[in-house]
Amino acid sequence: MTEKVAVYIGTTHGPVRIERIRQEPVPLSEVFIGRGIEPLAEISAEYENFVRPGRPVDKAFGPFSNVSFRMDLSKEIKAGKSWQLAAFVAHGLQTSGLLAGPEDKPGRVIILTGMV
Repeated sequence: MTEKVAVYIGTTHGPVRIERIRQEPVPLSEVFIGRGIEPLAEISAEYENFVRPGRPVDKAFGPFSNVSFRMDLSKEIKAGKSWQLAAFVAHGLQTSGLLAGPEDKPGRVIILTGMV
């Protein structure tokens, strides 16, 4: 059995886990805390740009047609772009079925920071 990988974003306020990434038939890609219903406004706008057609996630793992993404985090990230590398890697792991969810016991843990 292949080990699942937990991905954390290294921030100045400590690590933030990417708990899940889901494809959804909604107009915009957004970022939430856990399974919350209020998106994190500033990072969601940046994330929408990051995953849309022709951008890094779509180029590497797409193309995705008529789909948006929901990314759930363990806690809030207020600003900056240090989440990009971790989100990029998490999308690749999710595409392969290897991203550890919050209920999974990961075989590996990675902490990433930086822009793509």
